Amino acid sequence: MKKRIAIIIIQILFFFSLFLPGLLYWGESLFPDILKKRQLGGYTDESVIPEFSVESYLTGEYQQKYTEWWKNTYGGRTYVIPAYNQIRYSLYNLSVTNTTVCDDGNILRVDEINNAIKIGGYDFSQPSKLEEMYDYAEDINHINHALEQKGVKTLYFLTPSKSSWIKDEIPLRYRIQEKKDSKKASEILVPLLKDNGTELVDCREELSDFDLPVFYKTGVHWSRVAEQYMTVKMLERIRILTGKDIKELHIGELHSQDRPVYRDDDIYSLINIYSGKKDDQYYYYDMVADDKEGESFSILLSGGSFNDGMVGDFISNGILNGGKIYFVSYNSYLVIYEENTEPQIIALNGDFSKIDLDTILSEIDIFIIEGNDGTGVPLLSSGFVNYLDDYLK
Repeated sequence: MKKRIAIIIIQILFFFSLFLPGLLYWGESLFPDILKKRQLGGYTDESVIPEFSVESYLTGEYQQKYTEWWKNTYGGRTYVIPAYNQIRYSLYNLSVTNTTVCDDGNILRVDEINNAIKIGGYDFSQPSKLEEMYDYAEDINHINHALEQKGVKTLYFLTPSKSSWIKDEIPLRYRIQEKKDSKKASEILVPLLKDNGTELVDCREELSDFDLPVFYKTGVHWSRVAEQYMTVKMLERIRILTGKDIKELHIGELHSQDRPVYRDDDIYSLINIYSGKKDDQYYYYDMVADDKEGESFSILLSGGSFNDGMVGDFISNGILNGGKIYFVSYNSYLVIYEENTEPQIIALNGDFSKIDLDTILSEIDIFIIEGNDGTGVPLLSSGFVNYLDDYLK
């Protein structure tokens, strides 16, 4: 009798799950005030129901397009997906692809974990990796001297990695893989840069006594307050190196709120769950620029998304005073920023010859290379440092 009841329950659950999308689809149409459609975070493919034809059916094209349409539009997907993700998040500490969740709710990228514990391709104590790092440092050294002759300064901007910043909170299943004699990229690179006299801003040192969150549980980019703090520090260094009377930018009043600021929940907003562990408060500063009009200056910037806040703060506060920022984002785009003008985007697709370096080098005052402590530093330049080095020879 018990076995029969169990079979009936399983059958009911099976058929309920089978017809659930249809029930929710009609429910959303008939009871829109009760079953309001949720907005899912992240990227969604736009698709339309395909027109049926015998030819498309026989070739399989119709079935493929119909499956794609159904996947993106089936009834109740905005309820089913968060429910599935909630189970993965709450029971198994799993998040979106290439991320994991710590016991305290901190979301980490797996590749940055591998860098923090220095395993596999992130162990730069290996001879081939050491050679790669020495070559990278030498390229920067040559660029530094070559640009100096053109009156252009060079600055290395080392940004922090969340996994390295909270290394003790990385799940044990990862930490036990670390080898004592292994080294990550920045442990090799920073001494080399200091030895060859390259100007360096190491955000790990600058933020070591910072009394506000540098990273939040909900994201992998640094916090907005840490970003703002380092933006001011970077501008101070640029003023010193270029010797220009650049408009100053200051930290203003501190604000807090219970909602994430800017990218403070960059990953959490993508995992589409009903409830998770967040930080109690999120902070941001007012940014205060001097009233005086400073000297114009321009920047060539190479790196990744950790630069976005600094670029935005420079532009929105009129710091450049007619200058430009040429931002080589990985090996994907060259973005040209000017105040009161829409950014100009040039797709590179790995082809740096599309960049008019003759013009740029004649305009800029400083070349900034941003490397993140969580990437295996040379990877972030995506070949541009090497390309510029060859160009200057």
